[in-house]
Amino acid sequence: MKRFGMAITVMMLVAGLGYAQALDTESWPPDTDFSQEIHFWSADDFLTDAIPAGKGGDFLPTLTILSGGDQTNEDVEIGGVFAKRATSNYFNVRDEGYWVWPDVPVIDVLVQYFASAESIKNDVGFLLGVLGNLHGIGGFTFESLTDKFEWRLFRIDNSGGWAGNDMVVSPIPTGGEYGGVNGGTIRFERVSNVIFRAVAFGPEGAFGEPEVINATHTVEFNPDLYPNVAEWDMDKGVTNGLNIYRDPGSDQEIVESENIGPANDKRKAARPAMDDGTGGARDIYVNWEILNEHFGPTSQPSTRVKLVAEYYDDPALAGTVFGPEVYVTAGDALAFYPGDKRTTLAGSGKWKEAVWYVKDVKFKGVN
Repeated sequence: MKRFGMAITVMMLVAGLGYAQALDTESWPPDTDFSQEIHFWSADDFLTDAIPAGKGGDFLPTLTILSGGDQTNEDVEIGGVFAKRATSNYFNVRDEGYWVWPDVPVIDVLVQYFASAESIKNDVGFLLGVLGNLHGIGGFTFESLTDKFEWRLFRIDNSGGWAGNDMVVSPIPTGGEYGGVNGGTIRFERVSNVIFRAVAFGPEGAFGEPEVINATHTVEFNPDLYPNVAEWDMDKGVTNGLNIYRDPGSDQEIVESENIGPANDKRKAARPAMDDGTGGARDIYVNWEILNEHFGPTSQPSTRVKLVAEYYDDPALAGTVFGPEVYVTAGDALAFYPGDKRTTLAGSGKWKEAVWYVKDVKFKGVN
């Protein structure tokens, strides 16, 4: 974690984990049948490049991810890989070749998604058909927790020819132009915060079997071996798995002082040097280091962290804002804590406590 202020306790929640090897995510699943007709979408069109030379003549990039209304999503980048995060419960997929699917009794829906704590779901659903002829099915799951992209295969009952059928209700209902609802063809449901890198539709068995593709993968980590609290308290002389990072000459140089606080409660404390920037950068940061893999290996998935800082609410600094800044998140990317959630000094002249919650933190550190 990175750059907070004065006396701090860090707490974290972790889940029990085990490990298995995942499939290659830069290639189609190994049992993919390239003689079939497959309709797909992939971020940066990476699945087009993954079609073996001379094969996949009917692998068609006809899918589009819709956004708007109650089926919103946003573009994201994780570890240099582009994808789309569902920002609502619905993730709607339009197929320009929708008319193929009414004649396919079982549709295999293949997805590549980012297996984080936020993606774990136990009742993913699909909605097929147009208004007046709908078929919903639920009970599907996202189970892996690896902080990596993984494949998942869903086998969908289409025995009633619901998907892609724009002829069964006349006139075509609003939003049913592509044989589905709200302008789509097949809609995912209850997938808020799932990050998708690819979606593909095919007939049963076109990508292999669900039991092969859907093995649950998790990173090996036993939280019972590690504490859930790390703390540093300069005044009490406590260094329990956490210490202030001392880096003279950098923009995170610190000053350590005694007799800080009101007359009846003087303490030892630390602050950023706050020089005038003559060395090239102002020292406005305080950085923290977690010692000796206190919370376990840095390869484990990201987790939610509670930060508690005890600070002097200095009247001379009333209006100053401080709090978490930057950290490593899922996919080994950098993330910034929202500025509007940091703490503003009121200038009360008392020692006070600030609490922040930061999601998707990996303990790899910054600077």
